[in-house]
Amino acid sequence: MEQQKSKGLSAVLLAALAAIFPVAYMYCQNIKTATLVEALPVVGIYLVSAVVLFLILYGCSKKAYKSAIVAAVAVLICSNYTPFQTLVFEHVSGLRYWHLAAIVLFLIFVFGLFVFEKLSDNLAEMVYTGVLVALGVVILMNIIPAVPKGIAKMKSAKAEQTQKAEEQIATTQDLPNVYYLVFDEYASNYQMENYYKYDNSAFSTALEEKGFCFSTESRNDCGNTTVVLTNILSLDYTTDEATFDGAAAQKLRDHAALYQEMRDMGYTVKGIGDTGWMGLPTDESSASVSKTVQGQTFTQMMLQNTIAGPLMQTSYSEFAKVIVHTIDQLQSPEITQNKNQFVVSYLSTPHQPFLFDENGQDVAAANYNNWDDDRYYVGQYQYITKQIQLIVDNIIENDPNSIIYLASDHGARFKAGVPYNDIIRVLNTVYYKGEDISEIQGLSGVNTWRAILNRLGTKKFEMVEVPQA
Repeated sequence: MEQQKSKGLSAVLLAALAAIFPVAYMYCQNIKTATLVEALPVVGIYLVSAVVLFLILYGCSKKAYKSAIVAAVAVLICSNYTPFQTLVFEHVSGLRYWHLAAIVLFLIFVFGLFVFEKLSDNLAEMVYTGVLVALGVVILMNIIPAVPKGIAKMKSAKAEQTQKAEEQIATTQDLPNVYYLVFDEYASNYQMENYYKYDNSAFSTALEEKGFCFSTESRNDCGNTTVVLTNILSLDYTTDEATFDGAAAQKLRDHAALYQEMRDMGYTVKGIGDTGWMGLPTDESSASVSKTVQGQTFTQMMLQNTIAGPLMQTSYSEFAKVIVHTIDQLQSPEITQNKNQFVVSYLSTPHQPFLFDENGQDVAAANYNNWDDDRYYVGQYQYITKQIQLIVDNIIENDPNSIIYLASDHGARFKAGVPYNDIIRVLNTVYYKGEDISEIQGLSGVNTWRAILNRLGTKKFEMVEVPQA
């Protein structure tokens, strides 16, 4: 009896490894942005599910190795269900979640019957051992390469703290504050008017009256946020969608040429909002966890991948709080009080999820990612436009001798019928201490920064050719 109990306790290890594997894999792939704190709740949920399933099977059958095999397979399948469903739905029309989920659960049941009825105890032990070793090896193969990245991440954070401390030393220069504010997926006036039938000219006119130069023909190199902003922060076209390497791009952002140029001139560089992935420590009071392009946290993404994922409605309340809090910071006079500061802010809006209507009220959860109905993108676009105007009013009123660069990475990408050349047409407008800066007309984000630096510093940057999208 004691031997059987011991065997059962050891056999549960396979179910536990099956629960840990998908989380470990995803965490190691995203170790630069995800945190261990985000991964632990998912590990807990998966582990409890795996162990409970194992105990139920073991309690009914008293077959430890067979129970472990069935529990492990069930956990691996159920924890990766949603990507499988997406693949199936792309090739098989007419299927619904309930159809496919029922088929998958039935196949797991049939597999379980086969294991318990047809697999001998000796063979089950061999299969158990083989799968246990294979899973362990695969997990280690993911963890080992991730360790240097994790160490580099910690060193980078320490270096950033040292850099920040050094930047506190006052410079003898009196430099104009610079504000670089990026609004993800903020479409150009041209795209809004021609494809959404929305006239945003009042916004551009109001900015021009305040001294902004508004470039209507600016385009970036592609419609990929990470590629575009990596290149902008590098002040050159260092990567593209075809050759993109996430780790290399993160290194470029962590040691961005733009930040270094500003520091060399005597600026303190500060991130506000979701700027951690841009190589800047996120401001402590607006800190946020890593998110996917849909605005999901690591935990939400992992749970959405499970067989219960399609039934779950992601809550974006924390995401909305970060956006609102960042806007509040940018609209506060306190942001203008420091001297010689370079403020970088990134807001993942009017990018989906569509959380706000034109008045800032909540949008129904069913429409968070509704690109088919224009009013959800347009509504969030209108709300953010109003907030941008208030941000600008605050900065110019309290810091009129500043430089403000309002930009987007790309326009609205998921509106049917919009040519790519218009998707990459962007918001690109600069306030330069109230002076004319018309040389930014028609420039990309990379070249706009080169033009600003030419005016601001002593170095001279040539304009670089924008790669064909």
